[in-house]
Amino acid sequence: MYCKGFLKGLLIFFLLGLVWLPLWKHSQAQEARYRGRTFSEWQPDLADLDSKVRREAVEAIAHFGSQAVPILTKALKDPSWEVRTTGVDALRNRGPAARDAAPDLVKALSSRTDDPSYLWGWTVSALAAIGPAAVPALIEGLSDFHSDVRNGVINAMVKIGTPPREAIPALIDALKDSNKSVRANAAFALGKIGSPAKQAIPTLTELLNDPDADVRAAASKAVGIIDPKATVAIEPLVRGLAGDWLERKNAIETLTKMGEPAVPALIDALLLNRDRDARVRLAAAFILGEIGATAKDAVPALVVALRDRSEIPRGARVDEVAAESLGRIGPAAKDAAPALLAAAAGGARKARTALTKLGTAALPVLIDGLDSLNGARVIGAAIYAIGEIGPAAADAVPALLQILTWLGAQDLPLEAARALGKIGPVTGEVIPALVEAVNGTNYSLQLEAARALGRIGPAAKEALPALKALAARNSEFRSWQEEVFRQIEGR
Repeated sequence: MYCKGFLKGLLIFFLLGLVWLPLWKHSQAQEARYRGRTFSEWQPDLADLDSKVRREAVEAIAHFGSQAVPILTKALKDPSWEVRTTGVDALRNRGPAARDAAPDLVKALSSRTDDPSYLWGWTVSALAAIGPAAVPALIEGLSDFHSDVRNGVINAMVKIGTPPREAIPALIDALKDSNKSVRANAAFALGKIGSPAKQAIPTLTELLNDPDADVRAAASKAVGIIDPKATVAIEPLVRGLAGDWLERKNAIETLTKMGEPAVPALIDALLLNRDRDARVRLAAAFILGEIGATAKDAVPALVVALRDRSEIPRGARVDEVAAESLGRIGPAAKDAAPALLAAAAGGARKARTALTKLGTAALPVLIDGLDSLNGARVIGAAIYAIGEIGPAAADAVPALLQILTWLGAQDLPLEAARALGKIGPVTGEVIPALVEAVNGTNYSLQLEAARALGRIGPAAKEALPALKALAARNSEFRSWQEEVFRQIEGR
């Protein structure tokens, strides 16, 4: 009997526990505390006349989870910047859970005179942290009266990621905003959207003539991203080459992307600006080189620019950039070879390098340049370029072999030996001629011919006896002979 009563009591206790335990847990959840006070106990402090008390209450309520969001949202309207800042910071840490606060955060972007400089940025970050759920409020904010709000919502859109396509019409309207920062930021945001924003190109093209340099720079960048084939923008982009460094940089990038359609306008910039801004001519020459072989119609204009020694800050010169660009155009610029050779003979290193990039297309001009009737500088520049072309310059070997035998020609035989080493044994005469130079009486030529044979490598094994004999009589060669022997013996 006693046993039955005990079991009955135990069952009743268990059933009561099933009912009471959830109620107890719920009570505990309702009674969660921060600094010893519950959520409801902190709320009266929000109406306190002391802003420090209100700020402390907002800071405390932020610890009570999702139920805090409405309170934090109300804090955005508090007259104290300290309270507002605390509310913004708390919502910023909530992320997507603060989505209901998005409209009020947008309004809070309107700066007050007593706001700290960082509050606007925190508010933008809070909206960005909400993510795509904030987009409707952001789009609506683009029509706000305050420019701080319009700027802020664009910044938030960009921080979220690629702005949504539904924002395109509002962003295009923002390109016409009275505030220059809004115009520039809207152009940047449309650039982030990319090709889906093609309908913005006409308005962006108008902005390329904006009175503000930052706006023009942003528009230049956006056009290049959204539609590099927007030829309607070419003329104003070329004018932008005279702008400040950012506008010029963005215009250069966009015109480069446009490629061949931009070439005629760039040619005009090179030729018609001869007595004006050297920066425009230099930038135009650079872009033509970046465009490459399809800019071949610009070769005559670039040849003219080889005589332009105008210099801009940091030391860049128009003639040097023009030479580099002719090299980038490559074999298609073969008609520039005579002018490049003349410039190289005058000491222009960029022209000398450009000749090598023309490759075999420049070879007839370079071989003519080896004629003894030319001055030493012309011959030297031609020898260098031929050597850099390498084995493909085999047609120049007979003339180089002749120069190798010139007496009293200063450094030209040495340069010819160096070039022959780079060209290699493309004909049967190269190695015997270099061996003959090793056995000769010209001390400097002996050393240069030895280096050339080493560069040729195992194919020059027949030269080893002559080189060993040179090592025995030439102390300078002995100091680095091991490298030459290693190259020839393939070690």
